[in-house]
Order: sequence, then structure tokens, then C-alpha cells
Amino acid sequence: MKKKLIFLFAVLTMFTSCSSDSDNVTDPEEPSKEESYKFTQKVDMVEFNIFDLPKFTLLNSEDGGLNMYLFGLSAVYDSITWSNSVQPGSFKIFTQKHANGYESQSMTTQWANAFYLPGDYETYLHGYKDGKIVYGDTLKIKVKDTKDFLMYNWSEVKEADDSSIGFVNVLNKDFELTATRVVEGEIPGVKIRVLPTLQDDNLFASLSDKLLYNYISTIYNEPIYGRDSEKLAEKYQELFLNKMLYVTPQCIWITPKSRIVLLHEDREGLKRTLIYAEPNR
Repeated sequence: MKKKLIFLFAVLTMFTSCSSDSDNVTDPEEPSKEESYKFTQKVDMVEFNIFDLPKFTLLNSEDGGLNMYLFGLSAVYDSITWSNSVQPGSFKIFTQKHANGYESQSMTTQWANAFYLPGDYETYLHGYKDGKIVYGDTLKIKVKDTKDFLMYNWSEVKEADDSSIGFVNVLNKDFELTATRVVEGEIPGVKIRVLPTLQDDNLFASLSDKLLYNYISTIYNEPIYGRDSEKLAEKYQELFLNKMLYVTPQCIWITPKSRIVLLHEDREGLKRTLIYAEPNR
């Protein structure tokens, strides 16, 4: 299987500019009032499932467009961030740097993000000046969890993937999930991994164990068979039709529609951690 990842995320539009501090050039269409730089958010869907990919757009004009001048914007804000009410962290929409007599500005006007947890969210734009929030905009969205297992209904898993699909979390680059569909005979399955953030595979396997265990337990509650269960290995053999080689089960969750197992994989000393799920039949 190819190791290439296909990421369901893109920063769709970005402006950048730079100039010397000694430049004295102005744009005749530069907005002259701070009101011109009061941005709002628009999203292409306000209600969607976890792991869907809503697209956010930055607006500041009455006709639903964008009218901006980066150097003028830098006088109003030092930075602009995007965040939400559920997840920690923030995504920088507008940044600027000053070094060696030059200044540069960068701004993202469209972006997308996969939400891993269901809930009622508020998403925020915050404009900062001198370390203080001087402007904000709020948007409400609803994230649902209605599929059989995370991002898939089992009826959708008809063919195996030749590469992983990545779901980027712009608020936390250390926790980006990837999914791979597998089909053995007529049995569909899904493998979930964390995108590597450490060069040491053994250390990352340990980190992935904690991240995946906490995440699956948050979505589906505590496992039916935990790490200390004497029947864990026996139940893995009994419950799962598709069994992987070189793995040791750690925990098993059972939902009305899915059977889920946290696995440690050790292939010639190369350690990895993953979640595997298949239909509960």
C-alpha cells in the first residue's frame, strides 16, 4: 500500500506582501477607515458531520466580497486569529513581521478544517493590537456524529484505499488523523492513525496510544475490554473477522454498529499504534 497521504484540507487563498520601511508608496484605493477592516466569517455549511470539511471565507464588504489593503490592515491589527469554543488553539489568519528594516504581511482569506468532536460550536475571529483584542466576530455551527464509525457508514466502504486520507486540524497540528479503508473478502474495515509528529517511531507509538485511546473513549465511552482484561486477546480473536499480523490488542470498544480495537503493531522493531474498526454483525 502506498504511504502517500491525501489531505482533505487546503488554505485556499493567501496574500503576502513586503516592503522596506523607507518606502512611501500608497494605494489610491486603500480603505481610509477602520470600519473597512471589520471582517466577518462565512461558512459553506453550518450543520455537518464530524470529519466533513466546511470551508470558511473572510468577508468585509456588504456585497459578500473582500476589500482590503495589507499595509492599511497592519495599522489596525497586529494579527488576526480564528478559533472555536470547543477546541484549544488558534489559527493565524493575518500576521506581520518586521526585521532588518523590512516588514511583511501574510493573510489567509479562505480555509477549511475538519472537526473531530460533535457539538454546538462558536467560531471566533479575533483582531489583536498591542496584545489586546480590539475586534471580534462570532459564527455558530453544529457538528453531528451520525455515521456508523467516525467519518464512514459501512455501506460506503466498498473498496480499499491505496493511500491514506488525512483530516487536518488547523488548531492542533500535533493531532491530525488519517484514515485508510480496507476490504478483506466482503468485510469492510477502517484504520485510523495519528499523523507522525516525532522522528522516533517508538516514542511516537507511545504518544499515539494516548491520543487515540483518549479520542475514541471521548466519542464511544470507555472500552468494553480494557488493558487489564484477561480475555482481551481471546475477545480480539473472537470478535474481529479481519485480523492483522504483528499486532497486540490493547482495548476493545463495541457500539451498536461497530467493533473497534486499539492495536500495537511491532514489525521487526518498528512500533506503531492504530485503531481498527469493522461492522458489528
